[in-house]
Amino acid sequence: MYRRHQFVERENSSHRFRLAPELLGNRGQEMTDAMALKTQLLNNLSKFLVPPTTVNAVDVLRDVFNLSTHCRVFHKNPKSLFASEEQERFRHDLLKALPQFNISLVEHLTLLGLESATTFRRTRSGLQFLKDDFIVGDKDLEREFDVLMDSGSVTRIELNLEDWKDDRAEWDTGADPEDLRGVPDSHDWWTEAERGDSWGRFGMPAEHTELKKFRMTIEKALNEHSLIREQEKGKLLISQEKIEG
Repeated sequence: MYRRHQFVERENSSHRFRLAPELLGNRGQEMTDAMALKTQLLNNLSKFLVPPTTVNAVDVLRDVFNLSTHCRVFHKNPKSLFASEEQERFRHDLLKALPQFNISLVEHLTLLGLESATTFRRTRSGLQFLKDDFIVGDKDLEREFDVLMDSGSVTRIELNLEDWKDDRAEWDTGADPEDLRGVPDSHDWWTEAERGDSWGRFGMPAEHTELKKFRMTIEKALNEHSLIREQEKGKLLISQEKIEG
């Protein structure tokens, strides 16, 4: 069983690529944005493999996070965005990169310090998305990924995530909330407070919106039922008063 991990985000982030809310809200931009995120991931993964590099494993996993969450918000399969030659290139680079991720994560976890637990959480989600969206079913990639997940860097992330799970003060630095609309509930290293902050700014995920509508419908029906019962009760009291009078 994999543990949980968290990473901290650098403020100096030339590789950070987050879509503005106004772009996310423009349905005509969905595919363009997704393709841009895919290209960002492919390019940074290639750069990671060519030393000296300004790209590290945290950057690559942030790209995975951005692409996978964007696709989930707009109901796309991330892998379907890759042409056949891009899929082969990504697989080839990923096989070479995964054994190097452990050292890179350890190095940049130390450099990042404890500025924000958001990067830890996002990195852990990036690892999970990498497995679920790109690795499952490929035996060679699964083998390398399992080795990474059992490494010291991932263990350190997960231990920190456990320590910070209920301590908002450790990660609340006043920064803008992360867009978590595309992050499944199974990524439970994200706290309820973080999800609440995200929904307050970006809106609730579609599945939560539908659940909320269902609950509101039930509540409305119950309220109407209670109102009818009160009205019937009032009529009975009036009838009883007339009889007694």
